[in-house]
Amino acid sequence: SQNLTKVDNIIKSYPNVSSIEELAKKIDYDFSTKIEKARAAYTWLALNISYKKNELLKSTEMIVSFSKDDLERRKKYLEKIRKEKITNSTFNSRNGVCEGYALIFKRLCDLLTIENDLIKGYAKTLPNEIIYIIKRMS
Repeated sequence: SQNLTKVDNIIKSYPNVSSIEELAKKIDYDFSTKIEKARAAYTWLALNISYKKNELLKSTEMIVSFSKDDLERRKKYLEKIRKEKITNSTFNSRNGVCEGYALIFKRLCDLLTIENDLIKGYAKTLPNEIIYIIKRMS
């Protein structure tokens, strides 16, 4: 077991950082183990990003394609752009929802060469929601 209080205290003293890349460089410089770096990324997020409640779902987009392969390529590209927008918006505004936190943490881990996977899911806050499966329209 490690005492990570030192990591938390160092992160609390970080000045405002202007980019995710700058934050990753600072974490990489100040900490040596992957556990310390992951804790630093987590602590920075917890201290600096506020949770934005009641985020409304956005409308769907129309994609024009010329083949199934073209459609898949366009969908992947649009998903990449969407994730970049959420990541940057959450970081710059210092508030967001679960996906924003997760995408920033993933980006930091990628920059710090910490193996990670982004796992999608749904939040359920009431016991009677447990039996329902959310279906996503494609």
